[in-house]
Amino acid sequence: MKKELLLAASVAMFSALNAATIDKVVIRQQWPWSTDVKVEYCIAGVSDPVDITVEAYDGDKPLDSAKLASSMKGDLFGIAKDNFYSFTIDPVKAFGKSDIAVMNFNVRLSATPSAANMTDVLYKIVDLNSGAVTDVRRADFYGGKYGSFETSYSAFSINEVPCETDFNDVLIWTEVTNNPIYKTDFLVLRHIPAASWGEWIMDAPGVNGSSQSGMGGNMHPVKLTDDYYAGVFPITQSQYMKLTGTYGKAFIDDATYPDHEFKPVSGLDWSLGNAFVDSLSEKTAGKLSFMLPTEAQWEFAARGGVTNNVLYSKSAAWGSGTLRSIGWSSENILSSQDTTVNAGYDSAQTVAVGRLPPNGFGLYDMLGNVLEFCSDYSSDSTYSWPEGVAVNPTGVTEAEAAKTSQNIVKHILRGGDFSSGRTYITLRSRFSAGKYTRNLENGFRVICTVNQD
Repeated sequence: MKKELLLAASVAMFSALNAATIDKVVIRQQWPWSTDVKVEYCIAGVSDPVDITVEAYDGDKPLDSAKLASSMKGDLFGIAKDNFYSFTIDPVKAFGKSDIAVMNFNVRLSATPSAANMTDVLYKIVDLNSGAVTDVRRADFYGGKYGSFETSYSAFSINEVPCETDFNDVLIWTEVTNNPIYKTDFLVLRHIPAASWGEWIMDAPGVNGSSQSGMGGNMHPVKLTDDYYAGVFPITQSQYMKLTGTYGKAFIDDATYPDHEFKPVSGLDWSLGNAFVDSLSEKTAGKLSFMLPTEAQWEFAARGGVTNNVLYSKSAAWGSGTLRSIGWSSENILSSQDTTVNAGYDSAQTVAVGRLPPNGFGLYDMLGNVLEFCSDYSSDSTYSWPEGVAVNPTGVTEAEAAKTSQNIVKHILRGGDFSSGRTYITLRSRFSAGKYTRNLENGFRVICTVNQD
């Protein structure tokens, strides 16, 4: 018979620093359905965000607190306003045994100033059924509300080389790849700190065309003046279905490909992607403005904080091994070396999102899988950069794009796709397609800005 850890809760003791005061502390154990202990409290006088420090006692005797912090989840970080809050303690994790009894359990709570960035909104979650938008703060991750995350990009590796990034404020939500609702019923977007970055070198555009181009680069200094949020994944088949009532054209046979709902939507043209973002903006009732990224916004997000021309890891050498680790191409999808990662795929097709490492901003599948539409128009001639730094560049005008040799208005796609070889899924490759041309390789990722009340 399973033994339960029993706690007899007494009136909690508390203290507070600065102007914030904590009272009305209530302790309840969730037994018999759970051993978890729920602690509720009221805080008042909060002028700046505070974190809650917890000490546990058996009467006046301090309990071992070495594992206490990792055993708690809830409202513990970045408390920014007066209100009632709560958190839970897993006493088995905290105190290491399931058969102890603490007959006079109490806690002491104190408020200490939060780190300056603790209340930053790092992710936004959009409910594709209701349109509700949830802000996910750094404090929510530290409070254990959203599962696993990493604060060092070196936790990931390419060819056994730890990844590096020039982005120093790393927080990557890894749990987002494990929960299928974030690829179906919800859309997750990550904050991209473009405005504070300053100048960086954009590696495109080069010469536009219907196939890969720009390999030699037409490098130019660029500056983006506004932050934005970018989709953690390219839009999936299921997410597209939620808003439009239909899947993309390719790879939707349930019997053959049971995870097709988690694959990026494909077989689209630019106009359908643009209509999707308009529907998203309407769905959120104007809280967020969605759009397809400009080419500069796409490339900045794809770099993930790496400002030289080696993506994800400044140390990793380019080659089939590296690209097999970061992006889906025809070569690794079909490779016998990838049977563990890619089990069940016997022909070139899109792959369920989130199965390869993210970049430094926590974005997945930026290279390969599907080409991603940008808002920029394409032309047959080399794009002429302005003098000096290009601020928020948007490429050629629609009128210039209409002067193509085929008289077809085209848009830029970036990132490479499942049907291309590894040399076509680097940051430096670019494609274009007609506004109403549907290709099985084409998909898209959305970005958004926050509308001010």
